[in-house]
Amino acid sequence: MNQPFLQQDPYDPKTQPLTTTDEALANEEEMINAIWSPPADLRNNLISPGGTTIRPASDLGKEKSGTVSSSVFNLCNTVLGSGTLAMGFACKRLGVVGFVLAMVFLAFLADYAIEVLFLSVEKWNVARARYPSMGRRTMGKWGESVSSWVVTIQQFGACTGYTVIIGDVLQPIVALSGWEWTCERWPLQLGLLSVVVFPLLLLPSMSSLKYVSFVSLLLIWSAVLAILVNGLMVVADPQRRDALIHPDTHHTTSVCHQLNATSSMEEYYHHVNSHNNHTTPSSSSSSSSSSFTTEHMQMFPHSFGDVLAALPIISFAFLCHQNTFPIYKELQQASPQKMAKVGHYSIFICCFVYILSGIMGYYTFLEGTQSNLLRNFKVEGTYFSGTMDVVRTGFGISCVLSFPLMVWEARHNLDILLFGNRPYAFWRNFGLNLGILVICGSIGMSVKKLDVVLGFIGSTCSPIMVFILPALFYLVPQEQKWTNFPRPFFLLIWGIALIPCCLAMWAMENVVSLRVLIIYRYCHCFDLCIDG
Repeated sequence: MNQPFLQQDPYDPKTQPLTTTDEALANEEEMINAIWSPPADLRNNLISPGGTTIRPASDLGKEKSGTVSSSVFNLCNTVLGSGTLAMGFACKRLGVVGFVLAMVFLAFLADYAIEVLFLSVEKWNVARARYPSMGRRTMGKWGESVSSWVVTIQQFGACTGYTVIIGDVLQPIVALSGWEWTCERWPLQLGLLSVVVFPLLLLPSMSSLKYVSFVSLLLIWSAVLAILVNGLMVVADPQRRDALIHPDTHHTTSVCHQLNATSSMEEYYHHVNSHNNHTTPSSSSSSSSSSFTTEHMQMFPHSFGDVLAALPIISFAFLCHQNTFPIYKELQQASPQKMAKVGHYSIFICCFVYILSGIMGYYTFLEGTQSNLLRNFKVEGTYFSGTMDVVRTGFGISCVLSFPLMVWEARHNLDILLFGNRPYAFWRNFGLNLGILVICGSIGMSVKKLDVVLGFIGSTCSPIMVFILPALFYLVPQEQKWTNFPRPFFLLIWGIALIPCCLAMWAMENVVSLRVLIIYRYCHCFDLCIDG
């Protein structure tokens, strides 16, 4: 048993009593080991589609069973998530060559950050390694607090992104019913969050949802496969692109036709606003078309602003570092070198998948590519509508069922941060769940585009978790100058530089876009009043 008077280092978790965070992690591991009992071949499956650790593995009383191959599989699961849907949009902003270069560059940095993270774990001998415990070991209480809040806010952003995705993918399917209320996204989002998600949040344990992450993984891969297959079909016959963009709607009786026209105008204003400083002949001709497409793919970004708009999305997509700790604990004969090998293979595979899905998605819809690629596929009237309807329905359902798992982690962190390691209390649990759901749901129902959420989180929390904190964990305890460690120091400087630049670009784009949209809606309502 650790004794207070034996401590030699005030921040060494091996020589001081457990803090509330340590106790919470220990209690969490014991509880999770008791309630999660998936089959042996799925035991290392740790995540939901958003890349969230759902059931941290524990080696307490267990023989480590993780191999390099199984660890690569698990880490790939944590990387591939909702960011996959935005890769085509990132490719549109960066151009094909710029997209590939940015993907490879950020993949290299994300991979190196994993290596630095576990060099720090071994070097500073951190027990029960997590971002908060790493922060406490290297930077003291403020490091623990900052790390905890960053991870929590990141989870809030992921939950908000899920709310947007649920509306994006399920609303067009429900609208086929012909009910007028289905023409808006928010009634469906509100109903699912209230009737399905919130009751699941009140479950005392998540054991009834233990197979959700594996099913969600299959659905994510099915969406990626569908995008790739359709992209290859368009490559083989480019005329298919026109069939996708201009579906046969002569026989549709959808009551949402007028709403869809309005949405197209909103897309147009957003498109014009995003490119008003770099209009080219091809983009000018595209804006006169309802599909906003050009004949050729762009090879390079139009402006530096496009680069700053796309980098946060890619940073968000590569975030998996908080999930590497339980994988490392399960890895046989674990070492930083072995975990680095796992990171190399995993990031390479995910980078390859991202590049393929991004290029194929962009090639299919060109300048009309949206931040959630599934929104580009029409629910009826095209050769691929039936297939994509199945994919998007499954993806939407998986998001609904995975939402409680993501809230569970955010609520757990928030409970520790606000109330410490207190015994379970129903009303405190009820209030935290309700507060998280109201905040994430309200923002998700207000935001119409996935890139707004991914851009904000990718401009703030993601660079901190991927670049800044791993570098600080390694550099802060060093007695030498930080410049003597050029690669971790570059990782730190890159993350610090990325945040203000990308956040400023995000604010400029969305504030201006909102202003144009408000003006458009005002003029539209005025015209309706005049006509009336």
